[in-house]
Amino acid sequence: MKIPVLMYHSICDDRKSISKEGRMIVKKSLFEKQIKYLKKKGYLGVSLEDLHRNNFDDKFLKGRKPVVITMDDGYEDNYTNAFPILKKYGFKATIFVVSHYNQAEWIGWDEKLMNSSQMKELSKYGIEIGGHTMHHPQLNSLSLEEVRKEVAGNKEYLEGNLEKKLQSFAYPYGDYSYEREDIVRECGYNIICTTEKGIFDTAKGRAFEICRVNVNQYDIPLILKTKLNNSYQDISERCKNYSKLKKYICMGIGLIPEFLKGDI
Repeated sequence: MKIPVLMYHSICDDRKSISKEGRMIVKKSLFEKQIKYLKKKGYLGVSLEDLHRNNFDDKFLKGRKPVVITMDDGYEDNYTNAFPILKKYGFKATIFVVSHYNQAEWIGWDEKLMNSSQMKELSKYGIEIGGHTMHHPQLNSLSLEEVRKEVAGNKEYLEGNLEKKLQSFAYPYGDYSYEREDIVRECGYNIICTTEKGIFDTAKGRAFEICRVNVNQYDIPLILKTKLNNSYQDISERCKNYSKLKKYICMGIGLIPEFLKGDI
């Protein structure tokens, strides 16, 4: 079974934030267009916890195509902006939360993070809360003892607030090694997300090394469609040795067949 695991960060309409961290932000209006498109195309928004609970067996999907919406860091706008849209279209998601900051201090950003009551409401609805360390460090720059402290402390804190066990974890910056994977697994996680690009294939991939599809503010439904088909990644790979201009030209040419098919 092939499962697109989409990676978001902030869902925000603030122009100042968008200009500063544009690659991490999707406007609220565009996010709704993307979720509406997924719903229209027969996708069912599930959490990683849902997949694990059903042993990655597609029977529980009842013929529908799975897609996992993931959001890294746990920004407050995941609750205020994304949550109402997810509810509107009947989608679940997984949000990976940094636990020991009130805002995104690791990038010098004043964007607020969710509080405990907001996370509890999300969890009650069916939005999965996952781990993302206490302070969002680059794990490969830490000793193994420090990694364990960051991962275990984050998990203990969130589980204490939510009164339930966490199943999923995402590496900050996608920074990992197999030694650090061992620590995350020893802390009790059953699913681990990376920032490696691609569509997760249950027949080939590992639940401890799930690749994802990055979504940004330029991904209109047409481009999202190519990413879901993995063609966008193929185009990018072919162009990686060229200049940015040639890369974008190549990507544009690659989108023409998709545009002619309709469904933007």
